[in-house]
Amino acid sequence: MLGSFYMYFFKYKYKYNNTLIFNIFIHYLIKKQNVHANSNQIRQIFIAIPLFIFGLMHLMSADQMASMAQGGAFMVYFTGLCLLAGSVSVMMGKYDKLASVLIALLLLLFLIPHVQGMMNATDEGTKAMQMINILKNISMAGGALAYAALAKDGRYVS
Repeated sequence: MLGSFYMYFFKYKYKYNNTLIFNIFIHYLIKKQNVHANSNQIRQIFIAIPLFIFGLMHLMSADQMASMAQGGAFMVYFTGLCLLAGSVSVMMGKYDKLASVLIALLLLLFLIPHVQGMMNATDEGTKAMQMINILKNISMAGGALAYAALAKDGRYVS
């Protein structure tokens, strides 16, 4: 199997950029191994687990995050519960399209305190950390919207 992957890779080596090796490998797996049967479960796992972990982090360290949120600790607890509810909804497959769209909206709203934190930061380390959080939230919101586009439950969002 690995030998045929190398043959496949070198056949398209000059057609694709070397940074797309992972995409070529995934394309190879889908073409050769029929991964489509489990793709919905894979999407659910890749979206739900980080949301669940971030929700737990909001609940466990609300006092530290309270200075960033407009509503203080209450808002941190509320957003943590929203992240947990979205994660559970996606994993169960119930209202998953609605949940993933709302999670994407929530993640985009998280940009506000991170941009403010980056603009008010005095040292470069804090600015870099805020930029990492901004990029993380944008990429997770994009992942949530991509999941929403492929979700089966379209009762409230079409």
